[in-house]
Amino acid sequence: MNFKNLFKTADTAQAIWGATGLILAFAWLQAKVIGVFPTVFQDEWIYSMHSRLLPLSDSPIANFLYSWVYSGTSSCGLDFYSCTKQANVIFMLIFAIGLYLVARRYLSFYASAGLAFFAVVSPISTYASFFMPESMYFAFSIFSIWAVLELRERNTIWWAMGAGALLGATALVKPHSLFLVPVLGLMILVVIRPESSTWIKRTIAAVSFGIGFVVFKFGLGFIFAGSAGLVWFGTSYESTLNSVLNPSATGSLFSVPVQNLAAATETVLAAETAETKGIIELFLAQLGGHYLGLFALAGIAVPAMVAVLVNRSAELAKLRDLAWLTVISLAIFVPAFALFAALAINGGDPLQDRLVMRYYEFLIPIAFILGIAGFKQISTLSKPL
Repeated sequence: MNFKNLFKTADTAQAIWGATGLILAFAWLQAKVIGVFPTVFQDEWIYSMHSRLLPLSDSPIANFLYSWVYSGTSSCGLDFYSCTKQANVIFMLIFAIGLYLVARRYLSFYASAGLAFFAVVSPISTYASFFMPESMYFAFSIFSIWAVLELRERNTIWWAMGAGALLGATALVKPHSLFLVPVLGLMILVVIRPESSTWIKRTIAAVSFGIGFVVFKFGLGFIFAGSAGLVWFGTSYESTLNSVLNPSATGSLFSVPVQNLAAATETVLAAETAETKGIIELFLAQLGGHYLGLFALAGIAVPAMVAVLVNRSAELAKLRDLAWLTVISLAIFVPAFALFAALAINGGDPLQDRLVMRYYEFLIPIAFILGIAGFKQISTLSKPL
């Protein structure tokens, strides 16, 4: 796919429909966010304080790019919360454009534009109402995925390095995107096999992707926060992990992770409950919950995914990339957050009765792209069954 020609090939009617869709989505998002007061108090308070009032070098979370961008909301004075929502709306529209680009690889213009529109006005648009990095995170993540998928047509070292740099920027928006590194790395190394591609070429591409990621994440992190920016997740998350691995070192208030300070009462009660459970039990409970939740939301795409993976025809090579992206994400990305939640519960965060899916919700529309594009293959699969 030639990115420069992607919009040039659209006729006047398609251009009008595309512009109309963006305008309608903008209006919907405005109606969604106007007049909504802070809802997720703990997280919104943390992100607001860190981005607006803390120097980047003092930020306990390694989301330096997000904090730098949203620190600009302070220029709005008392209306900083409203300005935050406007920035969120812009990033949600960028997310829609990125989703369109991914869908356009497999679907027609109208199907791609329609799916992007309905995705951005779906309940996922709720994140535009919060002083949290999800809107920006979704926008950067979808473009990181698109850039990797484009490697089938753009099999160059520079494109692979650029895709890694884009994911490095995503990690500076929300450090949880570090769990995308093995997913996209495996996609480059094993799954995406451009014509005349060899193991050596794919290894070089994967290494280039890794170099782009590391250089951009830590290089830009250093520019923003100096030596304090040379961290993976940030001192807050690292102290959470340390409190789990070294319980004897967590005897004072100052050892409690900053995310938990805003919910001290629930933290103490949750910690007492979590002490009776092992990490493995908590992990399996969370993992089962995440898989069931995803199946309830996007399980309709599973037959198409299986049908695409079973069909080894050359014309489905691009679509198999998307199917494998879904499978690898279910095998690595989702379990990583189940383990993350288990560690947080064991450390005192009250997550036992909740599924925190916002770390990977941008993958759900991708599952629907796969389901729509691979729908015709279900009949092929059903014959031998």
